Amino acid sequence: MLNLPDGVTVEIENEAGEVAEIHEDGYIGVASCAQQVTMRLIVSNLALLPVHVDGANNVVKARVKKIDEGAVYTRVVDIKLSDRKPHVFHTEYPQNSIRLVGRVSETEIRAWQIALVSQNGFFHLTSFVSHEGQVYRKEDGSVTAPVLHKWTGHEKVLTPLFRCLSVPPLEEYEPYNEFLDDVELPPEHQKENRAVVLFFNPARGFGALKTRRGEIVRFHWTAIDRNGGRLKHVDRGEIVHFSQVDEPEQTTHRTTSFKQEAGRVIFIST
Repeated sequence: MLNLPDGVTVEIENEAGEVAEIHEDGYIGVASCAQQVTMRLIVSNLALLPVHVDGANNVVKARVKKIDEGAVYTRVVDIKLSDRKPHVFHTEYPQNSIRLVGRVSETEIRAWQIALVSQNGFFHLTSFVSHEGQVYRKEDGSVTAPVLHKWTGHEKVLTPLFRCLSVPPLEEYEPYNEFLDDVELPPEHQKENRAVVLFFNPARGFGALKTRRGEIVRFHWTAIDRNGGRLKHVDRGEIVHFSQVDEPEQTTHRTTSFKQEAGRVIFIST
């Protein structure tokens, strides 16, 4: 799951100043001790901006260091021992991730979440598209994206990216649920315990499925059964078989508003 936007490179540096080798699939390796590592995002594409989204969903442009190649955003990430699995190191959300927002056409934006994640102690660099959609210009001249409606202040981030571009007026926006309505289970897969993947966010370690009855079912990365690749994952729009549905486990570190959770998710097809 490492599909970085064009014009973006990432470096991971440990406390000894050693830069980790990041494989083509995002695999990095195992950690030998608890430490702080530096995740460095180098952005040469002027249409992309690192942003910070706080716990109240307020969004602002992140502070970056200007260099000849563009801009550098740095984040320190703690690698800790797991409370639940002795001798296994991991990172925690949201400290493990960096967000990017970018203009991908004259009228569209996309948001990415780039993260350092651990699955059973094996570390990976991942990239996840969290939002994408159309932008519109408001009467005051600012630019808004309905898909980012939960991010307070996103207009201040987007407006400079679309300066002097022909953006449709907000009056042309026709509300619909892009998250749910753009993904459907194909007719040939309208079977019991078949579902389509709505999303899987590796930074948070969970995703959601849409069943043939329209129910939304949560799943944790540990439930994924898929051959090939070192990172357990499924992608939006893929077809899966799910089983062992129960109420989600609630803990101090893991709470959810989902009513159902699948204990096993088996990949079937793209």
